Amino acid sequence: MIFGFLKKKTHNASNNRDQYRQALPNPRTFDVTLKTQVGPPIKAEAADLTMTGCGIRVLLEDDPALAPGDVIEVTLRNAKDDWTVSTPVRVCHVAQSGFRHLLYGFEFINIGNLYSQMDNAFAKFFNRRAERRVQPDLDEQTPVSLKAGEYAISGVMHDISDTGLGVIVLHQQGAPLVKDTRIALRFKLPNVRKEMVGHGWVRRIDTISGKIVAGIEFDFEEAGGIVKGQALIAEFIKRRQQEMRAQQHAWAK
Repeated sequence: MIFGFLKKKTHNASNNRDQYRQALPNPRTFDVTLKTQVGPPIKAEAADLTMTGCGIRVLLEDDPALAPGDVIEVTLRNAKDDWTVSTPVRVCHVAQSGFRHLLYGFEFINIGNLYSQMDNAFAKFFNRRAERRVQPDLDEQTPVSLKAGEYAISGVMHDISDTGLGVIVLHQQGAPLVKDTRIALRFKLPNVRKEMVGHGWVRRIDTISGKIVAGIEFDFEEAGGIVKGQALIAEFIKRRQQEMRAQQHAWAK
């Protein structure tokens, strides 16, 4: 939903970042501060982070009204690992994010400055893209139960990776699945007895053949949540990769 007073539009080129930029597992990983040339520093929330830039969510009431091309300073602080990084960034795009936030896409413009502050604790957050993504066997329907607020939603698994899964839901059920919404999820992997139960965030919404595919990011920092099944998910992905390679080999003969 785009409110009428929001005039800024996302650049098409910057939308391509969604294809390789992985959302952080927990928006509270960092304390984020934006410093502009006017006004006081603004507290914000990190959405994603790569070697080339970052996505930052800002409350609508704190919006600094930046435009593509504007240059500001971003400070990321991780209290847990005790490090802070401040670096200049350029605005690439801005778009609505949920009902209360704007999502700014920033490009790092002084890589030397960034590298000089980097250590192992900071570097681990870059390029968190899930490289292993598989689909269940075409003959299998893997049910997934979602709950967004008071809304219970039934779907089937489209794909799964080490950090999240895609869920197909009927279009009429998809309204509560707003990007960046925190949801509860429950599912069983094929041929795995243990049920996966926990929470995550809606990170993508796509439409395929009249149905909605919601991209869900697992919350692995939730005690007793999906993290308890992380090893089983990794094992399932490895098995499916082997099966898919075997099928491809058979088709090639």
